Parts: sequence; structure tokens; C-alpha cells
Amino acid sequence: MIQHNDAPNELLFLTSNEGKYNEASFIMNMFGIKLVWRKTEKMEVQSDDVETVALEAAKAAAIYESSPFIIEDDGLFIDCLNGFPGPYSSYVLIKLGLKRVLKLIEDDRRARFKSAVALHLAGRFMIFTGIAEGTISFAKKGDLGFGYDPIFIPDGAKRTMAEMTVIEKSTISHRGKSFTSLAGYLKKFH
Repeated sequence: MIQHNDAPNELLFLTSNEGKYNEASFIMNMFGIKLVWRKTEKMEVQSDDVETVALEAAKAAAIYESSPFIIEDDGLFIDCLNGFPGPYSSYVLIKLGLKRVLKLIEDDRRARFKSAVALHLAGRFMIFTGIAEGTISFAKKGDLGFGYDPIFIPDGAKRTMAEMTVIEKSTISHRGKSFTSLAGYLKKFH
């Protein structure tokens, strides 16, 4: 457990993805916690588990970073593809693109986004996760968001995440859930 004096009002977010930073910053600002973006490529271990990827990246970053920081990893897990692309989502998006990913999907369109945020604070590591269940659309829709947002329809919604404002998306997204959990934890100590 962290002490009251250890709880920061400001955290470094180590990521090369500006979209992730913008979403996370919006969420954390609602809790009075400022994120500072440090554009950094994270070390990525090969794992089918986003928690492991985030934690190992945080451990590697802790060697050179002493300030409190976070690293986030996420993935899109598509049922008919046995959870693929999962934590390899970014690589698959770069190599195949959304149109080719859509061609791989058969009748079962169930999927989930999962986010894992690794916090390094006071020499300790903690993980906060969030999951958004949903389905894969038949075509790309919307130009808001980034990554797989144009093809992911969260449960209970009729639009893709790319058709939602950051406010709408943050209340139901995997990243919204993991960062809200992180913020709730940190606010306990203020």
C-alpha cells in the first residue's frame, strides 16, 4: 500500500501513441490527476497477456525512470480468431490494416478490448485492467478515435467507438475502465 505522501497529482505516461495519451489524459483529468506525456517506445515482451506486457515494460522503464509513471498495453481479442490479435493488435494493424482484419472474421463477431495499466510508484508496481465487450462491425465506420475503434461496437451501443466522442467512449471503453480504476486507487490517498 502506498502512503499519503507517495500519491502523485501528476504522473508520467510513457507511450509512443498520442491517441492513448489523449484518452487517458481526459480520464485522469476528471479525477484531478495530470498526465505528462513522454513519447517513448516501450519494451515489449512476447506474451499473450496484456498484463504481462505492461508489467515487463514498466520494469524495464523503471531502470531509467525514477519519477512515478504508467505504461499501458491493450489488445483486441476476437472470438472466432481464438483471441487473435490480442496483445499483437498494433503489429497486426500495421501489417494488415482494418480491411484485411475484417476479411478474417467469420460469423461469430464477438470480441473484447482489454487494457492493462502498469503503475510504478514508490518502488512498487501495480496493474489496473479494464475490459470492454462488444462485436466487430461489418465495415469501418467513423473517423474519431484510432486503431480498431472504427470496427468495434461496444455492447449496448449501436455505433463503433470511432463514431463516439471521447466523453462517450471513455465511459464504456477498456481504457476508460482501467484508467478510472487507477485514478480511484490514487485518489484514496489524497
